[in-house]
Formats: sequence, C-alpha cells, structure tokens
Amino acid sequence: MGFLDGLLTLGALGYMASDLKKTKEKNEQEYQKFLKEMEAEDRRMEREAKKKAKEYEKQRLLEEERKNTPYNYDEGISEADFLNIAKETAKRIKRIRKVTVEGLKVKAIFESQSGCSDWEINVDFNDWGHLTGKYWLSSDNYDSLIPTRFADLMAEEITERVSYDKME
Repeated sequence: MGFLDGLLTLGALGYMASDLKKTKEKNEQEYQKFLKEMEAEDRRMEREAKKKAKEYEKQRLLEEERKNTPYNYDEGISEADFLNIAKETAKRIKRIRKVTVEGLKVKAIFESQSGCSDWEINVDFNDWGHLTGKYWLSSDNYDSLIPTRFADLMAEEITERVSYDKME
C-alpha cells in the first residue's frame, strides 16, 4: 500500500488542486462579470437620476411660471368678489380661524381638533393667469380632509360665477 497509495493520493490531490484552480478561475470570471454589470447599473441609475433631476427642474420652472402669470380680474370675478368668496367659504367651516387673500392665493389658518394648536393651508387658484376653479393645495396637515373641502367649496363657487358670467 505504500507507493501505489501515495501515487493515487498524489494524483487525487493534483486533480483536486486542478479542480480548485478551475473553480477559482470560474469564480473570478463570474465576479468580474458581476462587477461590470454593477458598473453598468450604476451608470444607468446615474443617467436616470440626471434625467429625473432635469424633469424636476423643468416642472419647478413651469410651476414658477404658472404662479407668476398675472391675473387681470377680467373674467367676471373681481378682486373683491374673490376675497368675498374666500371669506364666505371660510364661514362654512367651523375650525377656520383666519383667511387671507393675496392675488389668487388663499391662506387659511385652522384650529386643531384639540384647540391647542393651529395649522395652515395655501390654495392657489392662479391657473396660468385665469380663474377657472382649478387649484393647487398645500397643507400642514395632509391627514385632514378639511383643506380639500374648503378648496372644493371655493372652486365650486368660482366655477358657478365664471360659468354664469359667460352665459350673459
């Protein structure tokens, strides 16, 4: 058993070493392939992020342009009428403490349910220099349905008045 066993053991060890070398080379190739795929994915994600950043900036500029488009109060609702609509609508909602109007933007301050704090909403009715009833709403309390209700009530009144004026 001596020499033949040693030769067989040596052969088996040689085969295992060769097999390990092949496995190591295969793993290295797979790892390099994985790295290339990850680099390609990183480049794709970077391109996508740049694309989204451009789209966001374009939307931001467009939104800024919309907000800054002047309204001339020539569509049947005067500045005083708009202020009246905001105040009358606010009277219909109990928790509104204060309403202010600047141009076609309405700011309403609400009392919290507990009465211990306030929160506010901003409703922008400037639809590219037109008063159509369409609005953009921002709120400190997105859990509440009251801001949308307030904006919807104002929008209904605006839509009715603008539609009525167009019929005359």
